[in-house]
Amino acid sequence: DYLSRNVKGREGSNIQNIIVINTLGNQLLSVENNNNDYSKSEIDLTTFAKGFYFIQVEQNNQIMNYRIVLQ
Repeated sequence: DYLSRNVKGREGSNIQNIIVINTLGNQLLSVENNNNDYSKSEIDLTTFAKGFYFIQVEQNNQIMNYRIVLQ
């Protein structure tokens, strides 16, 4: 099985960084967009165990936090 999550940026904006954090606060994955020429990014979560995770998205100098559950 292949599991991925898409994080879409707002139109006209760029995603600079995506970080996946576990419930203990450990950073598990960091994806940096060096190109700054797209507003959609895909991250592969197939190697992660089931449970709760936090995704932190940096976009236009703002940080947005999301909570996800892998089942």
